[in-house]
Amino acid sequence: MKNEECRMQNEEMGIGSWLSGVGESNEVQLSSENLGLIIDISHIGDKKMTLHDEVKRFKEWSDNYPIRQRSGEWEMNYDSWGALYKATQDFLATPNPNVWSQQDIDDLFYTIARDNECEQIVGDLLDRPKLLLHLAELALKSIDKDTRW
Repeated sequence: MKNEECRMQNEEMGIGSWLSGVGESNEVQLSSENLGLIIDISHIGDKKMTLHDEVKRFKEWSDNYPIRQRSGEWEMNYDSWGALYKATQDFLATPNPNVWSQQDIDDLFYTIARDNECEQIVGDLLDRPKLLLHLAELALKSIDKDTRW
């Protein structure tokens, strides 16, 4: 995907833009141009969503995504990238990566591997070279083929 398309996709899925249509029912009504979908965001508000929570939501979505349509940039069709990016940024703000559990690391690598078109997370990590190097070393030990790729 071209950088401009990723930028536009990120703006469309940005937290500020998708929360602007929230009503009292905790649902977002998208226009008919956007397939008239109703997205339940009741999980947002009282509780800060963790990276693990957001990865779980992505996995639930991907489990229901038609296998025959999984080619190229299929992950970009996920409607909650903004929330996943936010949870990833919050997670990466943890001052000491040595306290991360193996589950935390696996979730981070899973997210980076799915963000393979826009590479926003890797772009954010370029500003933190020591952390990026640490993650690269951990990735080499991963059993997930998409992480090592």
